[in-house]
Amino acid sequence: MALTSGYPRLRIHPLLFLFLTVYFAAGMIERAAAAFAALLAHEAGHLIAGRRLGAVTGRIELLPFGGITYVENVNALSLTGQIAFALAGPATNLLLFCAGLGLVRYGYLTGKTGQFFLTVNLLLAAFNLLPGLPLDGGRVLAAFLSRKKGLYRATYLGARLGQLTGLLTFAGGVLGPLSGRWGLDVAGVGLFLIWAATRELRFAPYLFLRQLLAKEREFAAARVLPGAVLVALEEARLLDVAHLFRPGCFSFVVVTDYRGEWKGVLSESAVIRALTTGGGSVKVGTILPAATQNERPRV
Repeated sequence: MALTSGYPRLRIHPLLFLFLTVYFAAGMIERAAAAFAALLAHEAGHLIAGRRLGAVTGRIELLPFGGITYVENVNALSLTGQIAFALAGPATNLLLFCAGLGLVRYGYLTGKTGQFFLTVNLLLAAFNLLPGLPLDGGRVLAAFLSRKKGLYRATYLGARLGQLTGLLTFAGGVLGPLSGRWGLDVAGVGLFLIWAATRELRFAPYLFLRQLLAKEREFAAARVLPGAVLVALEEARLLDVAHLFRPGCFSFVVVTDYRGEWKGVLSESAVIRALTTGGGSVKVGTILPAATQNERPRV
């Protein structure tokens, strides 16, 4: 995600090249240009929003159904900030759709290319609002769920919904030519979405680990964060405890025995350090500081 000369790197996925090549070979270069412009504008919306929100933006990847703007510290943004960043892409396409309607009305955008420009922007906005990762609607859903279930579980659920969305899109794409409504390119988008959602699922543990490692920097930068108290048995695994840590919130873990008796307390930072050095299977009871074991809190 390193920046190059202050600007994000742009990567065009080979499948998008294939789609654009098919349009070009079919003599529809204007449509290819309109589709590429809509995709690029979509990601430009994310980029501008990210810069305004103070996010560190790295690589931009254009995909057949939209794109991905990779952000270094997106989970450090507030819930409102994450939602604004996610919705900036579809909002840009909707603005282009409205502007296109005006150009059509005044005769500056005519013919099938003009209609295609309107259609592709409207479809990009609507499709990306579906609640499945890596679509923008999935980003909004994951941002909400991460406050309740933690980042890992939110990403897992969002990616599963993305796979389901891809499967339904593929099925619709296969049935489309039979009804004469659209071509097999829709089925290709569905297959690609299944692949992209599966990639999100595969990288969920790495995203979760990055969030954990960034938490102390987030705390130092904010100086004040909302707090939460978790209660865990001393035999609980560090990984199971860490999965409940939420973005924008600093947690303390009260450790008890099987009878619910107080054994000690751990800060989120202590759990993260032990997790990165000892692994997720370490029991929380084994990392309690000796001075706090069996010492009950004073009221």
